[in-house]
Amino acid sequence: MKTTHVFAVAVMWLSVAAGAGCRSEEKPKGHFNGWDGGVPPKREECAVQTDDCFDRCYKRKASPACIGCCRDHDFLCRTQQPDMLLSCDGTQ
Repeated sequence: MKTTHVFAVAVMWLSVAAGAGCRSEEKPKGHFNGWDGGVPPKREECAVQTDDCFDRCYKRKASPACIGCCRDHDFLCRTQQPDMLLSCDGTQ
């Protein structure tokens, strides 16, 4: 009886191990999945400009809307669309 249990466990383990190699691991879904190919690539010039925008918002104690403005313009910069990061300076 004990040998049968060991054999059954071994067969189950082998079938699970064999099946695991056949399927590919699914990537976790990100915020931009489903929007023309996913997250836009990071660009160094956009990161520097966006960080400066965040700093200006913080120094003048602006509302979270200012941070949102900076993020919106960061997305525009990453997707190589015209952006005006200085327009966030007028955000309360």
